[in-house]
Amino acid sequence: MTREAVINRVKRLALLYNLSVDAYDELYFSEQVIKYASTLDLYNRCESSNCMDVGCGTGFLCRYISNNAYLIGLDISFKALKKAVSRCKDKICDFILCNGEKPPVRINALDWILLYTVIHHFQDIVRTFEVYSNVRRGIVVSILMKGVDYKSITNAIDKLLYTKGFSRIYSNAVYNDYILAYTK
Repeated sequence: MTREAVINRVKRLALLYNLSVDAYDELYFSEQVIKYASTLDLYNRCESSNCMDVGCGTGFLCRYISNNAYLIGLDISFKALKKAVSRCKDKICDFILCNGEKPPVRINALDWILLYTVIHHFQDIVRTFEVYSNVRRGIVVSILMKGVDYKSITNAIDKLLYTKGFSRIYSNAVYNDYILAYTK
């Protein structure tokens, strides 16, 4: 896919999320809470974790991270990020409008990368996880089980992360997603 085609795809997706942001919380809050609850202990063990929430949407995760953790939220929807900033003012957070496949942050300065129900939007999952594999501690990823070949995606992520020194420490079907967690 050409660079221009990728940019157009991301713009269309951003427009879709900008248009639906007012309904987003009502539609997805209860589902997201279940996913967060299943893995929260993994990255909240360290009170001062530096985390990046890729596809952070309206900032649901802020409610659940430690008060001493630093969270960077990435999303392609400006309107969603405005809600996230408002929701997370009592936490240590920064938000960046960008495509999660090419994050403008130093991955090796982060303890955890969190990807809840976002990678089905990625053009090249393996290349993205190659970048994310430079994280210091671990990665939590949820993969939609409907509409994508989540088993092939899981195998590709496993293969790459195992070669980078990660071990899978958690896997479970939660709601409509297959959630995996890896640590170094």
